[in-house]
Amino acid sequence: MTTSEPSRLDRIEMLLGNLAERQEISQLESTARFERIEQLNENTARLIESNARAIAAHSEELRTSLASHREELRASIADVVNMVGSVAIQRQQEQAAGDRENSTQIEVLLGESRENIRQHQVFREEGVVFREEGVVFRERLDRMFAEIRAIWQRLAG
Repeated sequence: MTTSEPSRLDRIEMLLGNLAERQEISQLESTARFERIEQLNENTARLIESNARAIAAHSEELRTSLASHREELRASIADVVNMVGSVAIQRQQEQAAGDRENSTQIEVLLGESRENIRQHQVFREEGVVFREEGVVFRERLDRMFAEIRAIWQRLAG
């Protein structure tokens, strides 16, 4: 062994020193990584907690909004039902008024028709029925029957 060359023991000590240094560096790196991981975990936990609170708040806002919209929808539906009911009642009243008007017209026309028939019978009995009066009477009678038919058709339609 020469003095310039390190002894085996020196080399082993040097290797052990290098190994200890590397181990210390590795441990420092591991500790730093572990601290970063812990910091990331803490940040993630805070974010999760913050998101959970935000989700809960948003859920409550949605429930409140939904309840409000539900009430507005119910009120709108009630308004529509009332409007439809009012329109139906109004339509029935208008139809009843139209039916009364048509009945009145029919009664008037029937009354006129009866009166014309009575007059015709009187003229016949007296022998005063002239041809022209018969034609006029027939035309009036035909017109009244046509009007009665039109009213009945409107009522049926």
